[in-house]
Amino acid sequence: MPKINPDKSYAQVPLRLGKLDPAVTIEMPYGWLTELCLLVADKILNLNDHDKQNFIANMERLSGPDATYTLKAQLHESMIVIYANLASTKLSPDQKTALASKLVEGVKNCGPGFHDRINEAVESLSV
Repeated sequence: MPKINPDKSYAQVPLRLGKLDPAVTIEMPYGWLTELCLLVADKILNLNDHDKQNFIANMERLSGPDATYTLKAQLHESMIVIYANLASTKLSPDQKTALASKLVEGVKNCGPGFHDRINEAVESLSV
């Protein structure tokens, strides 16, 4: 019977696609994670108060200052790409809604699952 190796089952695959163009520089504002949450919850998806609070709480749990996820720095790199694209004018409103929805759906996962979901979203930007 096959056995799952817990040391490899949730190994994070390095992100190969979707990096920001080296010619593009973005100044990340202080509190960018909070701004990302508010951008997604208020401006793009118009979540109700209950869903908004749940989304923000889950984002803080997985990637906030007190998060214990071991690959948090790499997760933040991917989330910065998401934030830069959601804050830009390059994406259409439909693309922003799809990207924000992927973020909201994935935030309910565990840390590695959320990271995988974010990396999928980043990779979709490079297609």
